[in-house]
Amino acid sequence: MSRFLNDEGTTAPVETPSLLLSAQTLAKRLGVSVRTLWRLRSSGKLPQPVRLGGAVRWRAGEIHSWIQAGCPNAKTWEAYQS
Repeated sequence: MSRFLNDEGTTAPVETPSLLLSAQTLAKRLGVSVRTLWRLRSSGKLPQPVRLGGAVRWRAGEIHSWIQAGCPNAKTWEAYQS
C-alpha cells in the first residue's frame, strides 16, 4: 500500500494496483488452481513471466492484453507482440 499527501497536508494510505502478479494472484484472476497455472506455463500457454531474484511474476498489463487477445499460446503471443 502506498501513501499520498492529501489536501490537508497529511499522508493517507491509498490502494494502488500491482504492476506485477504473483502465481497465486494470476491463478485467481484466471479461475484456475496454482498447480494448473504452472502446468499452463510449462506447456507454453502463458506469456513469459518476469524473474526477480527467485520470484516469478507476470506483468499485469500484458496479462490483461493477452486475455483481450483471446489467450493465445506463448509463441503466438510473442509473434503478435513483435
